[in-house]
Amino acid sequence: MKESFNNFLLLIFSLGALLLLLEGVLYFIRFDDLSVPSFLTCSLKSYKQGGIPAYYPNQECFQCYHRNDSGRYFDIRVIADERLFDCVRYYIGSHGFRTPSFNKEKEGPRIVAIGDSFTFGEGVKEEDTFPRLIQQETGIETINIAMQGLNTRFERLVLKKNINLHPDLIVLGYVLNDTMPHEETLRIVDDTEGVLNVPWPLSLSRVGSYIYTRISSSLQTKKTLESYHYWFKKGWYESQKELLAIKQLCDKEGSKLIVLLFPILHKTDGHYPLSELHKEVLRFASENDIQLIDLLEVYQKHRASDLWVHRLDHHPNALAHKIASTEICRWIRDNPL
Repeated sequence: MKESFNNFLLLIFSLGALLLLLEGVLYFIRFDDLSVPSFLTCSLKSYKQGGIPAYYPNQECFQCYHRNDSGRYFDIRVIADERLFDCVRYYIGSHGFRTPSFNKEKEGPRIVAIGDSFTFGEGVKEEDTFPRLIQQETGIETINIAMQGLNTRFERLVLKKNINLHPDLIVLGYVLNDTMPHEETLRIVDDTEGVLNVPWPLSLSRVGSYIYTRISSSLQTKKTLESYHYWFKKGWYESQKELLAIKQLCDKEGSKLIVLLFPILHKTDGHYPLSELHKEVLRFASENDIQLIDLLEVYQKHRASDLWVHRLDHHPNALAHKIASTEICRWIRDNPL
């Protein structure tokens, strides 16, 4: 009996020593600090102008991320503690978009890109977004009128308002959550960031914080995937109508349209969970004579984490934008404007 009790005490002591060791390791690598989500220095969710989404013009904004291995990519200029954060700069110009200044009356070929945060380039320097890379590669003026949080309906409204740019080609960045209402997209973002708020007293322990965030992140990923399936089934019909309306708008203007289908960056190199939804979008595009590039085919050559802006921000990074640009430029070579 005494021997069993001694063994029990030894086990407790060993577990305690192991926890203290882990606490020390996580303290020195500051792992818990990496759970700090990014933040914006201004609001880019402010819509106005008669129900049509628009950014307030002439504003400079920084989105800041906790430093990690890829942190050196971000802009040197920071507005927070430079020991902890790196930032990427967003400048919204006089026309209300994140794009270099342009002259609407300019003649010559022109490309317009429309979409949500993937096309806007969240977490990516402006010069590394795929619209800017297309311009660098082709020499054709490319105007990015994408805005964060747009669904297909809002993309149509923004495009219709700016169709007087008379584009020769319109690139529509399509993400599977474009079937969601705008408010639902924002709610999912808030929920994802919310899992990082470690409750007391677990927040007092680095080990406890680590375990909590890993379990919460896994559960949130599962919940997000279920939401994508639910809203695709619920909103795909309306999204199809909006896509057809966009095509009609392009046909009336005499513009070519190409849809750039982005996968969510999760298990891209195997067992991608939304492949059936991609097939449905491809089927619809084929049946309605809509040109479409499915980036899942090229992103599958990379691990999802290699394409992330940040370990806590799974938007496409500079590499992912470069791949997208390469695919579009290849299409343009085969289909001259």
